[in-house]
Amino acid sequence: MCCTRSVYSWDIVIHRVGSKLFFDRRPTSDLDYPTVSETAIEPPQEEGNTINSPRNLAIEAMYINRNFSQQVLKMGEEKFSFDHPNTPFAEDDASEASNIASVGYRQVELRTLKSHLCVCVHLLAREHQISVWVCRSKRQP
Repeated sequence: MCCTRSVYSWDIVIHRVGSKLFFDRRPTSDLDYPTVSETAIEPPQEEGNTINSPRNLAIEAMYINRNFSQQVLKMGEEKFSFDHPNTPFAEDDASEASNIASVGYRQVELRTLKSHLCVCVHLLAREHQISVWVCRSKRQP
């Protein structure tokens, strides 16, 4: 994406452990928050700590997005069991995690062909899969 100014800049932290690269965000980053007024003609103005400041609107939008997936669940339905559940990143408190919807993680294999050499990259994305598509009696994430 190209732009003439950077209103919502971000950065990532890269750690190399052996032959593996770990990409992560800084703990103090606002990268998880939805952007507010990113298509406005003038850049968003920081209004201090008012209810309509861009930061407070982004925090409110984050909570709405997080809670929406829980509010649209069908009561009494069986949870979908993902192939890779959230166990790699689960917290110690399992009792609270049992009350939320199923979350899964997907491993993706990227292949790049360079002349006769095939380079395979294994990528484990820490991305939520929060929906299930029912197709011909088969449930797919």
